Order: sequence, then structure tokens, then C-alpha cells
Amino acid sequence: KNKLIFHFRDLFISEKWNIGIVKTDLKTLLKPGEVVLPEPEWLNISCQQSVYHADPFGFVHNNTTYILCEEYDYKNPHGILVSLQLDSKTNLIKNKTVALEKEHHLAFPFILKHDEQFYCIPESSEGGNVEMYSYDIASGKLCFECTLVSNLQAVDPSLFFYNGYWW
Repeated sequence: KNKLIFHFRDLFISEKWNIGIVKTDLKTLLKPGEVVLPEPEWLNISCQQSVYHADPFGFVHNNTTYILCEEYDYKNPHGILVSLQLDSKTNLIKNKTVALEKEHHLAFPFILKHDEQFYCIPESSEGGNVEMYSYDIASGKLCFECTLVSNLQAVDPSLFFYNGYWW
């Protein structure tokens, strides 16, 4: 029975994801016990039924919120990465840009900041390499910097600096 339900859903029901912003601070999120969060402010990114957005990574620069995320259209064979610039007061999208598009699926645009520059390491497992891109604030585009690991189909790669080393 469960197998039948799984395959029915897989064949006839498409997932619809969205991105929401919860206005609270980290101290509240880290409180011990159950935390009651305010209702998310859902972003109105796309009105197309076939498109969803997932894997958001955000940062604030000069009082402007930026979000890099996966955009997936069921009509296309793979996801792309888009950059969203939000109005700081209303969280309405001021600008949406295709940040990176390749012949294979892209997702999970992990962001890190080093020496005042924002970098992105997206999931690109179908491409077979782990690559790093710099983020150009002005254009919203990702610019190739280097291949961190060749011939590795890494899913959701991330990188952090600890004790003098990048891990």
C-alpha cells in the first residue's frame, strides 16, 4: 500500500516549495525548550505554477538583504541559482537575477564571507566538481573563482574556517 501511495505521488503530485522569512533574533532561536516563532513572511517570487524556490542562503550587506536560492521549473531538466534583492522594510523583491546557470542541476548555494567578499559554493554534484564562485553585489551574478575538489559528486558542500584551517 505504501509503495503504491509513494509512486502515485511521484507520478501525479509535484512539490511546491517557497521561501519564508521569520523575523526573530538568534538568541530567541537558541532558547532551551520549545520556541514559539512568528508566522513566516512568505516571499512572492514566482506566479508560475511549475516553478518553485528552495535552499535559500541569505546575507545583509549595506542594509540590503540578499538571498541566493535554487529555482526549479518542472518544465526544465535542472535547477538554476537566482539572486534576490529584498526591500529592507517590506521584504518585497526589488530585483531577481539569474546568478548562475549550467547544463546540469544547481542547488544549495552555500554562502560564506571572507575578507569582505561573499563567496558561494553551490551543489553541482551532476557536474562532478566542487567549485567556488565570488558573488558580485552589483550584478547579482556568481563569477567562477576556482575548483576546490575535482571529480567529486558532492551533495550540499559547505566550508568553514576553524583554528587556522578551512574545513
